Amino acid sequence: MTYAPFAVKRTKRFAGWSFVRSVWAAAIVHVSRFLAARRSRREIKKLAISNDALLKDIGLTRSDVDWALMRHWAEDPSDALAGRMQRRRTAARWARTYQMSRRY
Repeated sequence: MTYAPFAVKRTKRFAGWSFVRSVWAAAIVHVSRFLAARRSRREIKKLAISNDALLKDIGLTRSDVDWALMRHWAEDPSDALAGRMQRRRTAARWARTYQMSRRY
């Protein structure tokens, strides 16, 4: 039994298209993250001009908002603010649990 070599059809396309696509995809991801951070910064600036009672209802302080706005311009301040709030809630929960376990 003989095997005839089969012809391979060669396409005339640039060999680096996958590289170009990956560069474009990375650029789109970075631009979308930057635009989201910019949008979040604009919303947090609105919080900065609100009164302290409103911030207290949300669970924030004025220094939290100022701290979030001092983050790097390309970093999303809402993510940093959410992380700070989560750490504060976790610490308060731990303190309540520890105090309750110490009672006799």
